[in-house]
Amino acid sequence: MIVGAAILFVAVGIAMILARDYLARAQALLAGGTIVPGCVIAEAVMFFVLAAAVVVGWRIGLIP
Repeated sequence: MIVGAAILFVAVGIAMILARDYLARAQALLAGGTIVPGCVIAEAVMFFVLAAAVVVGWRIGLIP
């Protein structure tokens, strides 16, 4: 279950990077103003960090 969650986080991060232009335009429409594709890449990197945190937390026993 934990490994599946980590794989899902990585898959979402990759999907965000592949669709960064579309997501940046969609976020700009929702939030107003201009959001550059680099912001979407930063959000995707946070998904990768979250995946690593889940795996490390599971390995050291913080997540049962």
